[in-house]
Amino acid sequence: MVRGAHGQDGRDGIQLPSIRGHAFAVPGAVAPELARLTTEVYRNYQREKLAAAKLPPRANQPRRPVPERVGEPSVFRHVVYIIKENRTYDQVLGDLPQGNGDTNLCIFGERITPNQHKLVREFVLLDNTYCSGILSADGHQWATTAFATDYMEKSFAGFRAVIPMAWRNRTSTPWLIRPQDSSGTTRCGTANVARLR
Repeated sequence: MVRGAHGQDGRDGIQLPSIRGHAFAVPGAVAPELARLTTEVYRNYQREKLAAAKLPPRANQPRRPVPERVGEPSVFRHVVYIIKENRTYDQVLGDLPQGNGDTNLCIFGERITPNQHKLVREFVLLDNTYCSGILSADGHQWATTAFATDYMEKSFAGFRAVIPMAWRNRTSTPWLIRPQDSSGTTRCGTANVARLR
């Protein structure tokens, strides 16, 4: 970490290591193949169900864990989503026998992280849940909104040069990186649902 001289406008900054990557040339699909692949993608992400979920809610629907349409009743009143950043699953929960972990990589096991272990025993263990993010800049977008904006995907690698301390301390946030009206915590706030910080 380098402070001071590299900050924007003389402010303190953080220098992140360079991010290495690879480029691959993928042959373009011909029209019939492209149409087949497009149909397969639509089927895989259940495009019809997603479209139906946006239709107006129906009256007299039973409570479901995941309502079929936005606004229909759910069996859940609140959902608490806890993210532990900067540690792999194996580093913290790799010692749990019921999970898909590697005990050889477990550094912060139950003796050090009893609260995390208690949470996953009493609620749910998501041992095969993955995030597409490479670092916090895009990882937070994927983890909290399941989407990263085009701006974010194309520019976060440039963040390695400097992250202004004000942004790191969350006193200001570049508006272009956040998907409009998609933050779960923002929606909770507008619905007057208490948020844990």
